[in-house]
Amino acid sequence: MDILGIVSLDSSESLLGTAGEQPPRAVLPFGGKYRLIDFILSNMVHSGIAHVGVFMERPHPLLFEHLRSGRDWDLERKQEGLRVFPWSVALSGEHGGDVGGLRRQLEWIKRSRQNYVAFSGDSIVCPLDYGEVLRFHQDRAADITVVYAGQSWRGEMPDDFLRPVCDSDGRISAWDDTVSGTPDSSLATGVFLLDKELFVALLEGSDIAAEQDFIHHCLLPQMSRYRCYGFGVNHHVFPVYSLPSYYQANMALLEPMVRRDLFVPLRAVYTRTGDEPPAKYTTQSQVAHSLIAGGCRIEGVVENSVLFRGVQVSRDAVVRNSLVLPGTRIESGAVVDYAVCDSRTVVAAGQQLAGTWQNPLLVPCVT
Repeated sequence: MDILGIVSLDSSESLLGTAGEQPPRAVLPFGGKYRLIDFILSNMVHSGIAHVGVFMERPHPLLFEHLRSGRDWDLERKQEGLRVFPWSVALSGEHGGDVGGLRRQLEWIKRSRQNYVAFSGDSIVCPLDYGEVLRFHQDRAADITVVYAGQSWRGEMPDDFLRPVCDSDGRISAWDDTVSGTPDSSLATGVFLLDKELFVALLEGSDIAAEQDFIHHCLLPQMSRYRCYGFGVNHHVFPVYSLPSYYQANMALLEPMVRRDLFVPLRAVYTRTGDEPPAKYTTQSQVAHSLIAGGCRIEGVVENSVLFRGVQVSRDAVVRNSLVLPGTRIESGAVVDYAVCDSRTVVAAGQQLAGTWQNPLLVPCVT
């Protein structure tokens, strides 16, 4: 595949706590046994992209531990493969944008043999075939192709997401910044395909000292000068930008139709393999309409929930409508409803915790 993959991770905030204390969004658990970055890398690998760079401002040990050499995505190679590029945090301690990190690796980008760049953020989960995007891009002689979702996105649309307005041929005629997340509005996924020469030119024209963001400071201000087209995704698309959207995207996987659409046959979602045994259910357990990952032990009641690896639900405990991240223990008599339990959390015996669908309760891990 004639595409260089570039993944830019947002380190400015964590959905489960203060940035710097919690892992970045890209390594948040998703769907029982995966992490968000697994879907991004798997899309690229299944499309034949074998040269990928992951750029991040605040290196986190969990990200390095998860990615390692890239072997789990078939990206451990003597030539090309997976590269991870951290860069220093801005002196102010605030999010400094990704342009500085990309500019520091311009020579790596220029030396790559690929003629196109697929630039991806980390806030969208959906199946995507970059081969189809490239053919669309070439057929229309586009300079920049924006991947977007129409009515296939799930959950409330954030106000600051980009919304392209396309003509009948797919050419972007305007950007709609007035619609507040209505079902008939489009949603840019943060994935762009463009010629590598143009990508390099946009970076070289940026101000490396201004702590700029590539999409908002380099790409969007220049798009009126180029032939820009929108490629629509015909799958479910999940924007993950807040705790409610993260919760609702995971809970949507309880619908069989959504699972069949997201986990496309012959296009498996790769992740770091674990050695957990199958989940164990005692005779007292009651489980309904839930996803239970390996390594779990269920003695109580679990309904309409997603449980990740190594979760323990004790006897007489109740978990409903909740997302329980890896290694969490729900002790006897506890009740958890409409909640997101962070990794390795202990919910004490008899404790009752409840949120709502729109505002799930975050149960943090107390160390």
